[in-house]
Amino acid sequence: MGWFPARSDVGRTTGQAERRGRGIFGSDAHLAPREEAEVASEKKSLHAIERDTEENLKRREEFVARIRTISPEHLIFLDESGVTTSMTRLRARCMGGSRIHEATPGGHWKIMTILGAMSLGGMIATMTIEEATDADIFLAYVEHVLCPALKPGDVVVMDNLSSHKVAGVREWIEKAGRKCFICPPTRPT
Repeated sequence: MGWFPARSDVGRTTGQAERRGRGIFGSDAHLAPREEAEVASEKKSLHAIERDTEENLKRREEFVARIRTISPEHLIFLDESGVTTSMTRLRARCMGGSRIHEATPGGHWKIMTILGAMSLGGMIATMTIEEATDADIFLAYVEHVLCPALKPGDVVVMDNLSSHKVAGVREWIEKAGRKCFICPPTRPT
């Protein structure tokens, strides 16, 4: 911002190929012409093709219909996210072709998983752990963090991660009149 004019690098490679005389007929045939590349420089959104099957469309419609019958005050959405220091980007771009210098841990990779449940009122049950989520960790989260924060009538909605479906998870949640819904395999987006 400020010093350099805003520009898209998408068409830059195509222009460089054209200057080298290869253009769209040489070894750079996979590159779109500069004008098309600049127009198409938006992010791409992918989804699993299985999401569009008739069976999965029906599952999603049934899931949405069930969710609509529940008062929003009782919906609790649960999910997890993880980061690791190995996610450090190995490549970067710098104006003027200068080298970018950065530091990262040398082989001592760390993992951090964040589990959380969100209600209409905000986050209600969060936990972080320096490991990946597995069945034992998730069950401990449900028993010691999530369930104490739930009220009778709450409905916990979660994706179909294998650790969400282990024995004991549904039982803990359904104690005291709570419900548990697991999203269809190709959940609505």
